[in-house]
Amino acid sequence: VSSGFDNIADLLFVSPATMERYLDAARKISRLAVGDPEMPVMVNIHRLHPEQWQEERVDELSFGTRGGLAVRSYFPVNAEYNFKVEVAGAARDAHQIEITIDGERMQLIPVGGNTGGTGGGRGRGRGAAADRPLEFRIPVKAGSRLVGVTFIEKNQARDEETLRPRMRGRGTLPALASVTISGPFNVNGPGDTPSRHRLFLCKPTGAADELACAKKILATLTRRAYRQPSTDALLHRGEDGRRVRPRHSKGARTRAGQPPIHVSHRE
Repeated sequence: VSSGFDNIADLLFVSPATMERYLDAARKISRLAVGDPEMPVMVNIHRLHPEQWQEERVDELSFGTRGGLAVRSYFPVNAEYNFKVEVAGAARDAHQIEITIDGERMQLIPVGGNTGGTGGGRGRGRGAAADRPLEFRIPVKAGSRLVGVTFIEKNQARDEETLRPRMRGRGTLPALASVTISGPFNVNGPGDTPSRHRLFLCKPTGAADELACAKKILATLTRRAYRQPSTDALLHRGEDGRRVRPRHSKGARTRAGQPPIHVSHRE
């Protein structure tokens, strides 16, 4: 198989397996862009390197914190998302882990020591041992969000071991090993994102406006996809302009307040 990297014309083709991967990627991107409330649960795992030093503040996180990570994550719809935090290292003393979304505290979790109280912020959680993963459900609005998971820096005198020159590894204090974000759960709406502003250019005020609005949306989408002026053939429209429903679906899914978009699947 040439995989497309060949100068022999007869071998320049895309295998069925490769085409299926492209189609799977297109389905995933479409769900993220449109905000499908029935999209499957997605799992993103962020692992921290064992040699990453975690006794200093991470860029983009608040002062008074240490270690952890700051990662830009995309949330496709307004819903609850599950955050799973794994801690590395023994926590003999009490420590606090802070979870923030775009700089706003969403969860404050005590770990280690004899902590048994509840965390602050919007979420509440019991104190937990550092060797057990911590899991929380946090409501997040759709869009690209800066997720921060870090430790609250303890303001106290440093012992001799801490003042030694920096060694290899995470450090002498408990550190984060990984953060897993999964969801959505309990979806309460598609949300409003920049991609949806570019996709849904109009909203019909009545049944008479649905076809014209759908054509405008599809015409813009096909022009960007095929890099050429949109035509009726690209829109998969009949000569009489009637809407064509997909042959392999029970009905078109729509976003709240958005026009139904019907296209035909031709084999």
